[in-house]
Amino acid sequence: MSFPSLSEPSADSSWSIPRGRPPAEVELSSPGPSVKIARRSRAMSASIALTVIGCCLLGWGVYALLTSIRVFAIVFDGATLVSWKAVVAVIAGALLAFVAVVMAIVAVVRSRPKTLAATVLLCGVVLPAIAAGSSGYVGVEALRRNTFIEARHYAGDVRPESVDAVLAKVESMGIPLSWRHDLVELLRQSREGVS
Repeated sequence: MSFPSLSEPSADSSWSIPRGRPPAEVELSSPGPSVKIARRSRAMSASIALTVIGCCLLGWGVYALLTSIRVFAIVFDGATLVSWKAVVAVIAGALLAFVAVVMAIVAVVRSRPKTLAATVLLCGVVLPAIAAGSSGYVGVEALRRNTFIEARHYAGDVRPESVDAVLAKVESMGIPLSWRHDLVELLRQSREGVS
């Protein structure tokens, strides 16, 4: 049994020793994974993670923002209109979603083929909008339900104009309240019935 010498590479070796260079500068003849692939993977992975976190923050923040509005607490106690924790969550979620889209664009530019990166970009744009929209819909329904429950409790004790003013502030924030006039009418009828 003979062993190959260190100075002579075997025929099936993937190492190449160029003539005229010392063995310390040995290079692989097959290139290793390129740095571009690693960057692309990191940008895509980071974009996916930031999109998921941004969607969670947007979804929770929009829902918490809408359900934190207590119309009668504002009328009677002068409570704040919204929860600032929810506002911070919405802002942080929107910023993370924006950064995720930028990172997805970077991944699209660097990747070959671009199909997966383009899908990540599309998801980075669409999913936060869906999360915020669906949470907004569910949050407005919860706000309506809670407000009508409180309205039945405080029916004779509150002026309908005060409640209407608070609901006008909520609508000025861009939150559609199609039930605003129904609530004010309910409070007027209850106040007239008590008088």
